[in-house]
Amino acid sequence: MNNDEVDNNGRVIHLRGFDDWAPPRKQWIFSLHAQCYRFGISLFFCKDFNPLHKRKIYARRMRYCDYFGRLFCQRCHQGSKTKTPARIIHQWNFKEYPVCDMAYRFLSDNYFQPVINASAIFCRFYNNSRSLKKLHDLRIQLVHIWSYIKTCELAKTVQTNLNTMFTSVPNHYLTAFDVFSLSDLENIENGELFRLIHPLVQYGQLHIENCERCKAKAFICELCAEDDLLFPFQLNKIYRCNECGSLFHGKCAKKLIKSLIKCPKCIRIEINLLVFIQFHFKIIY
Repeated sequence: MNNDEVDNNGRVIHLRGFDDWAPPRKQWIFSLHAQCYRFGISLFFCKDFNPLHKRKIYARRMRYCDYFGRLFCQRCHQGSKTKTPARIIHQWNFKEYPVCDMAYRFLSDNYFQPVINASAIFCRFYNNSRSLKKLHDLRIQLVHIWSYIKTCELAKTVQTNLNTMFTSVPNHYLTAFDVFSLSDLENIENGELFRLIHPLVQYGQLHIENCERCKAKAFICELCAEDDLLFPFQLNKIYRCNECGSLFHGKCAKKLIKSLIKCPKCIRIEINLLVFIQFHFKIIY
């Protein structure tokens, strides 16, 4: 049965496939499939395969694609194997699995594309391994450090050469800490990504903590008001307010949370907003 429809102007709209079947399309798939060995019509997924006529003839020759979770004929699935994003994200599994030709080409062509927000796909992603958690902390530090380095004129000088070092890495390392490519995930497993990012974090942190221009952008703990300078990349030392972004010493923040008192800066923002609204309300009326 053809699925073509007619629009309001009488023109035929050609739809893909049939009522219970459609050919595959190039797309990212991050969900795991439960492999089914019962050959139902919905499992056949070849672009030229008509399940209504060829099901019984070719059922025994079909090959399972781990990426699409469907069966393909031997012409569309020549037995290629590759690592699949779903296996990596959900299982931290880097074994190669059989995939159809379309899936193999798609994953190969997009191997370096940073389109995988792993923690949004799988909330427990960073629990897969210790190396992941360590790398995640480094990525967070790198993003914060880059916000200082890119605006520091001293970091652009030949002597430090820091700006050049940072801009030599892929841009998504500097702007987002939850975005990965397939290449990134594999480099986490083999340690390459850690060896690339760790020196940048070390050199960047050393520069910022000793550069007068960068130190001028540091935070002061509003709870204890000590002279100790705080930076957002000092993950083991600071606590960051989720509302206003101000920084506190970790020990000071624990006392604040226990006392159930709001962040001092958040309180100031609320007061200033009320004053602003009252002032303009008086002018209008």
